[in-house]
Amino acid sequence: METLGGLGEAFAEIVARHPDRPAVRAAEGSATYGELDRLAAGCSRILLEAAPPPDQPVLLIADPGLTLIAAMLGVWRAGRFFVALDPAAPAERNARIAADSDPGIVLSDAERDLPGIRLPLNLDGWREAGAHPEPPVAVDRRAIAALTYTSGSTGRPKGVIQTHGAVMRNAALNQALLGVEPADRCTLLYPPSVNPALRDLATALLSGAELLPYLVTQQGIDELCAWLTSSGATVYASGVTLFRQLAATIPLGASLGTIRRVRLGGEAVGRREIELFRRVFPKPARLFFGLGTTETGTLTNCGYGHDEPLPERVPLGREAADVELSLLDAAGHPVAPGEAGEIEVSGADLVAGYWREGNPAGDGRRRFSTGDLARRSADGTLEYLGRAGDRIKIRGLRIDLAEIERALAELPGVADAAVALPEPPGAEDGNVPADPQPIAYLVADGGRPLLRAELRHALAERLPQPMVPKHFRQVERLPMTANGKLDRRSLAGLPGRELAAERTLTYPRDPIETRLAALWCEVLGQEVVGIDESFFDLGGDSRAAVGLFTQIERRFGAALPLALLFTAQTVRGLADHLRDGVRRDALLPVLSFGREGAAGQPLLFCIPAVDGYAFVYRPLSAELLDDLPLLVLQFPGLDGGRAPLATVEELAATLIERMRAVQPSGPYHLLGHSYGGLVAYEMARSLVARGEQVALLAMCDSHTPDAVSLAARWVRDVELLALAARRIWRTSGRRLPAAARALTHLIQRAARRRIGNTLVEHEIHEVRRVSMAARSRFRFGPPAHLPGTRVVLMRAALGPGSARLWSRLVPRDNGWARRLVGPLEIIDVPGDHIQMLNPPHVASLAALLKGALVAGHRDPV
Repeated sequence: METLGGLGEAFAEIVARHPDRPAVRAAEGSATYGELDRLAAGCSRILLEAAPPPDQPVLLIADPGLTLIAAMLGVWRAGRFFVALDPAAPAERNARIAADSDPGIVLSDAERDLPGIRLPLNLDGWREAGAHPEPPVAVDRRAIAALTYTSGSTGRPKGVIQTHGAVMRNAALNQALLGVEPADRCTLLYPPSVNPALRDLATALLSGAELLPYLVTQQGIDELCAWLTSSGATVYASGVTLFRQLAATIPLGASLGTIRRVRLGGEAVGRREIELFRRVFPKPARLFFGLGTTETGTLTNCGYGHDEPLPERVPLGREAADVELSLLDAAGHPVAPGEAGEIEVSGADLVAGYWREGNPAGDGRRRFSTGDLARRSADGTLEYLGRAGDRIKIRGLRIDLAEIERALAELPGVADAAVALPEPPGAEDGNVPADPQPIAYLVADGGRPLLRAELRHALAERLPQPMVPKHFRQVERLPMTANGKLDRRSLAGLPGRELAAERTLTYPRDPIETRLAALWCEVLGQEVVGIDESFFDLGGDSRAAVGLFTQIERRFGAALPLALLFTAQTVRGLADHLRDGVRRDALLPVLSFGREGAAGQPLLFCIPAVDGYAFVYRPLSAELLDDLPLLVLQFPGLDGGRAPLATVEELAATLIERMRAVQPSGPYHLLGHSYGGLVAYEMARSLVARGEQVALLAMCDSHTPDAVSLAARWVRDVELLALAARRIWRTSGRRLPAAARALTHLIQRAARRRIGNTLVEHEIHEVRRVSMAARSRFRFGPPAHLPGTRVVLMRAALGPGSARLWSRLVPRDNGWARRLVGPLEIIDVPGDHIQMLNPPHVASLAALLKGALVAGHRDPV
C-alpha cells in the first residue's frame, strides 16, 4: 500500500498487478480491477471536461454499489475530492450537508434538489469514455480526498477533511491488522457518507481483494446472513449495533463459517459482543475492534479469538504505532496511572481540520481531543470508560450510560440494549430538573419474555443501585445514526411497550394504609404501590425518605422518626406504627445491614457523619452484603426520645455502650465518615484505655478540627459556589435569564426547607447543629497510643468536577498523624467527600475495607 502519491495513483498500481482479478461484486453488477479502472477513468474524464472548481467538492449521492465505487475512484483519479451522501439518511441532514459543503458538481442517481451542476451516473458512458484510460492526476498525500460529516449529536454536522494520506493510513492499518490478501472477499456495509466506508473500500481495493457492497436499508438485515454465506465473504466489518442485529437473526447452531476476520466499530465492544462473535463465527475466525473517530481514524486496536479468557472490562487495546495517546483531566493535565482521563491524540495524517474552518498547513504532528474517557492499565492497554458526554449525574454521582448498556446486553433474553435520559419537563423555562432517571430500551432475542422485576434484580447484582433503570421499554430494533452508531435522540420516539412492574400488589385494607400508599406513590413517582413492597426496592433513597416522613407528619400529625424506615420498609409496617402510636425512644440503637455474621466473623461498626443517620452507609452495605455484616450506630436525638449529645466524649461513650450490647468484647472494627471519624477515634482511644482491643480504626475522609484553616475554608466555599454556578449555567442552556430563574428556584427551595420545618426535619437539623458544635469544641489530649490497632485514613482522591484547590491547603494526613503515637496508613479512594461512599466509587472503598477486616481478623496484632 505504500505510495508517495494519492489514492488514484495507489489504485493504478494495484490495477497494474491484478487487472483480471474480481474487484467489485454488487447487486447491480460486477467488475474486475481492469474494468473498474476503465469506469473510473471515464468518470474522471467527464468530470475534468466539466471543469469543476478545484476548491469545491464533487457531491455523490447513490446507493453503495459498483456505480458509486467507480464514481469515488473517478473523483480521485481526476485529482478532485468528494462528499458522499447517504440516500437513506434524513432529507434534512442531506440538505444541510449539501448546503454546507457547497459542491461544484453533483453526481446523483435520481432527480434531487441539490446545489451544483448535475451530471448523471452512467456506467455505459463512463465505460466508453474510459476505453483508453489516461494516468491519474498526481496529488500530494496532504490533498483533500473527501469530506465526512460528524453525526451532529452535539450540534450541527461538521465536515471533517479527510486527506489522501489519512485514508491510506487507515487502510494500511486495517489491512495489516486483518491480514487482507488478494484472495479475500471484504464486505462494505457502512453507508458511503462515513469514515469506515472509506477505510473498508480502500482496504480491499488497495490490497487486490474483492469488495462486496450490501445495502442494509434496502436488502434488509434478515437477508444479511444468507448473503454473507452465498457471497463467500471472508472479512466482515460493521458497526456494533448492526452486528448485534445480525446475530439476533442467526438461528442457534448456525454459523458463518467462511468469515475469518471480523472488524467492529462505532461503539464500545464488551463481553456480550465477544460472546456473540464466538457463537456466530467459528474457529479460526478472529475479532478486532478499537477506538477511532471521524476526525482521526484508527487510534487503537484490540483482538480476541475463541480461546482467550474474557476480562471483566474489555480493553481498547494499544494505540497504533503512528499516534500518541494522552489521558488528561478537566484542566488539561495528565492523569496518574490508573485514573480516568479524556483521550487526546497526536500524530501525523490525522485530523486536517474542519471544512470552512481552516486547514492547518504542513505535515507536522497534530493534536485532537476525542471526547472519550479511558484509563491506562499497568501493562499499557487502555480501558474504555465511555463518552464524556454520556456521563451524567444522578444524586451527585457520575453515571456512565454505556456501562448500563453493557450490563443490560449481557442479560439473558436481551439481544440489544440502549439507555437514554428523557427530556426533563420545564428545562426550557430554566428550572433545574430533578435527578434524571435513565430509560432502558431493549430488543428481545425471542428466547424468553423480558420481565421488569428480573431485569432490575439481575442489574442490581452487577451495578450500583443508582445505575439500575426504573423504566424499561421493549422495542423491535434500535435506531442508528447516519454514521452507523446508536441514535440516542431517536430512542424516545420508537414504538414499543413499557415493561410493567411484575409485582404482587396487596391493596390497602383501611384508610390509614390507603392514605399512606398514596403518599408513597406521590414521593416515589409510582402509579400504584402494594402495602408489602419495600420503599428501597421501589427506588427510594435518603432524599425521598425525608420527603415521605415530612408529608406523613403534615398529613397524619404523627412525627415518625426517620430511622424507622430501616425496620419498617413497607406501607403495612409504617401503618402499624401509625395505628399503635410508635414509641420514639424504642427504636433500634444499632441498625444492621445485610445478613447475620457467621460465628467468629468480624463485625464492622459504622459511625455516621454530622447528620447522625444511617442512609450514608446503604451503598457500602450493598457492596459488603455477601461478605461482611455492617452495623450502624445511630446518634441519640434522631428518635426524638432525648436531646442530641453535646460533646464528642459523651457521644463516643454512648455509642460504645450500644456497640457492646451487640459485641461485648473486642477486637472491634470501627469506621467513621467525616465527623464520624473523630467520634470513632475517641471511641478507639477510650476502648484501648479500658484494656479492649481495637483491630481496625478506619476514618473515611475525616479531618481534625484544626486541619482545615480559615483560608482553606474560604477557598473551599468559593470553589463549591463556582461549581454550583457552573452546573446551573450548563443546565439552563447557558442562557442568563434561565440561569437567574434556576438560581432563584434553588434559593426559594432552600428557604422553604428552613421555614416551617416538621419535627423530622427539625431533628435532622438539630443533630447536625449539635454535632458541628461538639466537633469545634473537641480538644485533643496527648497523642493516642493504640497498640495493636491498624489506623487507616481513607482520603478522598478528588477527581474532575470537584473542588480541588482548597485540599492543597490541607495536610495530606488531614491532621491525624500528630494525634497518634503509632503509624497512620493513608489510602486514596476515588471520589470526593460524598461520592467516595456512593456508586461507583464505593466499590473501591468496600474492597479496601474487606481486605483490612479479613487481614485483621486472621492476624490481629
